[in-house]
Amino acid sequence: MKQALQSFFKGWHILDITGFILLALCAVVLPFSWLLSTRVLIVLAFNTLAKLIVFHRVGNPSLERWACWTLWLGVSFYAVYVISLIYTENINDGLSFLLRKAPLLLFPLCALLVDTGHIKSRHRRLLCYFFTASLLVKFLIRVGIKVFVGHSCNFLSSFDPVHHTYMALYLMFALVFLYSEWCTFRRDLPKAVRMMIPVTAALLLCYVVFVMSRTGIAGIVVIGAAVIAHQIFVKKHVRDGLIAMIVIAAVGFSVYHWLPENYRRVSKTLEEVGTGDKSDIRFFIMESAVEVIGDNMPFGLGVGDRDSVMLAYYKTKDVGAAVTSNYNPHNMFLDALLVVGIPGLALMLAILAVPAVMAFRRWDILMLGYLFAVAFSGLFEAILDRQMGIMFTGLFFAVLCATAHKEEGEPAKE
Repeated sequence: MKQALQSFFKGWHILDITGFILLALCAVVLPFSWLLSTRVLIVLAFNTLAKLIVFHRVGNPSLERWACWTLWLGVSFYAVYVISLIYTENINDGLSFLLRKAPLLLFPLCALLVDTGHIKSRHRRLLCYFFTASLLVKFLIRVGIKVFVGHSCNFLSSFDPVHHTYMALYLMFALVFLYSEWCTFRRDLPKAVRMMIPVTAALLLCYVVFVMSRTGIAGIVVIGAAVIAHQIFVKKHVRDGLIAMIVIAAVGFSVYHWLPENYRRVSKTLEEVGTGDKSDIRFFIMESAVEVIGDNMPFGLGVGDRDSVMLAYYKTKDVGAAVTSNYNPHNMFLDALLVVGIPGLALMLAILAVPAVMAFRRWDILMLGYLFAVAFSGLFEAILDRQMGIMFTGLFFAVLCATAHKEEGEPAKE
């Protein structure tokens, strides 16, 4: 064990080891408590500051050029919100908003200011394994409570600090990571790990259904279709493609048979979309946001005025009290346009587009999965408005960009 650890951290400074442990701890606690993971991020920021003082060197020469640009785009995205304080009326609300979004600044800065050349592919994969294992443990705990205590799924969800849409976001990323491991490193993995990957994937698929997230189920359908197409038409593994189809069909049948409430919720949404029925309150919220955006182009409302302006708009429409608590437009892209206008939306799209181009060129399944999970979830939820989405997005945005080229012994590429 000692020799394995020495090999794993060979040549690392004690502050490098501490930083990696803090990243791992952040990944482990995030599915259970976004608040605790935020506290870990604060310690990580101090660790980065200590590295700057001890090493007397600022900058990360191991970053590829595109990754450096993308991380600076992330910093610029946060800076646009800071600049919007100039024209916002509610300064106190704006400062609170910026504090909540601080991880979107701290994670990229940690990757930009200190050298991350010591973090290789295996270290990035280990962080993802920690995150996936944490999700699995949480699911097993909830199933245990369900079996031995006998409460319903809704009862358990009401005590989960992570909203079901955000949990589905985590699960989509974890499932893509497992698929990436299966496709890329299957022959190199120990036999026990190879056996656990499909079992874990099946359990996490059940978890997506368990949390009753319509966004999550729709996302899994898209990912499942992509997996089947990749196996059959790209890798020419017809058997593996058929196995994927059988697993997805089995999960769908299980939902219909054992979780009828979840099935009814999804089928109702599909029926509403198909018939054009807009009785779901989210349609009204999004349409309201679009109208307010049109009146505040091109720079948006400013970082502190969104809630007050949206509340005033709802009052003019004489809507119920339930709507007046949903100030964000339940869409990540509309939310950016609403608060910081065209500059903010342009930066957000660039942050997604630049790594997507590089990921397609290299067929980086993990990066593509992360970008899909964030973008797809962002269509139905303003995931950068709540800490549980901000922490996930910031953590893996920085980790994946900073380690994109870090195969063992491979030099950085332009």
